[in-house]
Amino acid sequence: MTVLVRNAFIISILWVLLLLLPITFLWFKHSESYYVFGTKAITTVKLANTTLNLIIANTENERQHGLSNSPSLPNNGGMIFVFREPNLACFWMKDMRFNLDILWFNTNNQLMYYKANLSPKSYPHSYCSNEAANYVVELKSGSIQRLGLKIGSSITVQNL
Repeated sequence: MTVLVRNAFIISILWVLLLLLPITFLWFKHSESYYVFGTKAITTVKLANTTLNLIIANTENERQHGLSNSPSLPNNGGMIFVFREPNLACFWMKDMRFNLDILWFNTNNQLMYYKANLSPKSYPHSYCSNEAANYVVELKSGSIQRLGLKIGSSITVQNL
């Protein structure tokens, strides 16, 4: 009798795992370049032939908070600020714990302006683009140099 109960228990566990696997996959994976990690939406972009995983900030609240109070960033991580209508986007280093490179991209997805190695100590100074931006990307300090970026470099963004 105990062998039968044990076998039934093992089969039940296997069925539960089999049912949870596709549900878990659908929960975290929405498409090839967009998924949810915790409560943050992440997209994959291509910049200078490098794939980056960027947290999406496309609401006013997400854009205001940005990466404030984040402990650090991985080399290929960061945040992308998405603007429905291109605008002159200004950023500050409020409540930041590490230096950043900030990149502004125009409506042609080309790098039009950047600021490198911005320090949290620069707050409350704001950094603004000279022309309307479609996207702004915040990356770990040193990324502009590491990726060899320059004005005119392109970003490939999908599914935003």
